[in-house]
Amino acid sequence: MRLIEALAVYRRFTQAEHQTCVAHLLRRCREMMAVARPGEAKLPRTVKAILQHSLPRRERRDHNQMDERGLALARGRLEARLDRTLNRNYRSAAKRPSANHLCRQRNAIFTFLSCPGREASYYRAQQAIPPMLVTGKVGGGNRTAHGAHAQSVLLSILRTCRQPCRSAAAFIQQLLHLPKPQALQLITPSTR
Repeated sequence: MRLIEALAVYRRFTQAEHQTCVAHLLRRCREMMAVARPGEAKLPRTVKAILQHSLPRRERRDHNQMDERGLALARGRLEARLDRTLNRNYRSAAKRPSANHLCRQRNAIFTFLSCPGREASYYRAQQAIPPMLVTGKVGGGNRTAHGAHAQSVLLSILRTCRQPCRSAAAFIQQLLHLPKPQALQLITPSTR
């Protein structure tokens, strides 16, 4: 399955705030520029410049060097610049799919600028996957669908606890000592 097809599934989550991986977009721009014929690198070069220009804005916000109003103005300028770039008529067959992909992802490219704590890339999510794959391979996989479901729930709890540096053992102990079962989202770290 291609990356773009896999990402289409996430667009179905309509109540979520989506973030397109800026690192993947930058890498794709560099790849396109490397193989572009003379005069055909304008789209990837312009998109790359816009994306690179957005990252310091987040840093300035995170270091309290830019207020929310300034950040909103900067985001609006970046979005307008991207819109002008994408509204051009690209005749090259190589540019059309990339421009179409960016148009589909347009509303999720700069989410990290309006949501403090949101990453601009999928790096952390990608780093969370290999340990689960290794566990499955070393353990020989699961013999039943019920076992696979139990493992996925347990691994999800362990990884979720690890991100805010919360003790997984204490969290599981808290779950086991509840007087009656409750939904997990009721006792997450944010609602303690």
